[in-house]
Amino acid sequence: MDENKVPMPLICMPIVGTTQEEINAEAVFAFSKDPDIVEWRADYFQDVDDKDKVIAVLQSLRQTLPNQAVLFTLRNETEGGNPNQLTEHARFSLYLDVCRSGHADYIDTELNNDHDQLKKLRNETQKHNVNFILSFHDFEQTPAEEQLKINADVAVRLEADYFKFAVMSTVKNDILTVFRVTEDVSHSIQPISMAMGVYGKMTRAASWTFGSKVTFAQGRKSSAPGQMTIEELRTSIDNIRTLV
Repeated sequence: MDENKVPMPLICMPIVGTTQEEINAEAVFAFSKDPDIVEWRADYFQDVDDKDKVIAVLQSLRQTLPNQAVLFTLRNETEGGNPNQLTEHARFSLYLDVCRSGHADYIDTELNNDHDQLKKLRNETQKHNVNFILSFHDFEQTPAEEQLKINADVAVRLEADYFKFAVMSTVKNDILTVFRVTEDVSHSIQPISMAMGVYGKMTRAASWTFGSKVTFAQGRKSSAPGQMTIEELRTSIDNIRTLV
């Protein structure tokens, strides 16, 4: 193996069903595509307020997808999450229950949450060997590089395993911002980066060459603007791989 080769990214596929039946169907679809990680967007689940049903879904995902890591995400509505009835207290309580269940390999929550809650959650992820992703989303624009680096510094202070940022690209130069920030912050934390929108497709295919550890493919349904099918994404990554 060439030690100078850039590590390949993990490919993650989202599941966004609202019912157990829909989630099961999306899990079967994901199994047929064989991604590295499956992200369950639990904010779409109609019974997300029932802890036992949430844990049961995670158990089912484990059975259907034995070779995939499971990422549990309960996205806040302010950063693109599906509206649901959970209070902030209930949301964090559910995150803690998921960590303790042993059925999630990663959890993702927003950087802009209360830092005391995030520290408590971080302690729980460490106890149960769950990878902790702190994320930032901007669906309107690509913020200045300095702001994104400040966010990364906060994620480092909160001892996150990964800092994820997803921003909207409105001009081509926005993707250069994503690439530069990804490379810069990779020296202090593992980044997961992408731009949304048409221009952003380039970042989904190529951010890994600047240090991004995970990229997202479209599942049976899309969970964000600009996602490609897993076939398109794999082809793009393979083509770029010959150049780096």
